[in-house]
Amino acid sequence: LRLETLEVIARDVFKKATLQHNFIELYADLCAKLDTDLREKGVEVNFRRALLEQCQESFTVHLAPPEIDTCLDYEEQYEMLVKYKTKMLGNVKLIAHLLRLRMLAAKIIFHCIEELISIGSAEALETLCAFLTTLGSTFDKKQWSGYGRWQEVFRKVELFADDKAQTPRIRCLLKDLLDKRRNGWQEKKVQYGTGKKVDCASSPLSNEKVEKKLNWTEKKVDWMDARMASPIADEKKTWNGMGKKTVAWMDTKTAVRAPPFSATKA
Repeated sequence: LRLETLEVIARDVFKKATLQHNFIELYADLCAKLDTDLREKGVEVNFRRALLEQCQESFTVHLAPPEIDTCLDYEEQYEMLVKYKTKMLGNVKLIAHLLRLRMLAAKIIFHCIEELISIGSAEALETLCAFLTTLGSTFDKKQWSGYGRWQEVFRKVELFADDKAQTPRIRCLLKDLLDKRRNGWQEKKVQYGTGKKVDCASSPLSNEKVEKKLNWTEKKVDWMDARMASPIADEKKTWNGMGKKTVAWMDTKTAVRAPPFSATKA
């Protein structure tokens, strides 16, 4: 199996997942299963490395604003904007699910968050909400070495939520994110016919479900123990500044215990 083949697989997975949000978790599971099978068969090609490179490329591409032709009528412009947001949200959700399944290094979380917060636009903040919501139940734990930085992220989220310069919709999304965290990431849903709300403990974001999918030997390693670097950026950047800065996802090295998130070959 050649590296070029795995790169095509990774690219196709991201392409489909960005448009088919209902199957994002399935695509993440597919990547984890393929990686496990390749390791068991002793294939030397590093699928995690190919996946990591695709994550970085896809994240950078979908951060760039869409080039909407102003000559188009309102409905056509709106349709293009919806397609852009669909891809942007689907992309970060897939990255988040891969992080939950230990397919990527935990330090990548803060690379993504830094970019979204530094932009600070409505689209970037909505993407940030989707990203943190997907990760919350897995990483919002005091024993994680990155918990201090995680706390700082939510302090910034609170500032954005209280910022009256943000649109009412974005402030609502941010406050909803904060409410979910206060509720321990337990979703509430209505049982039709009863009008009662119940805990979504069996939701796709449940830690129990994620843990059941993990069956490789690295499970016993303290996989969330990764050292982070560089603080969250305080300054805001405009959309015009995007595309010029490359996120160095593969430059930061973890110390002490290498978590199974690492894209390097074990």
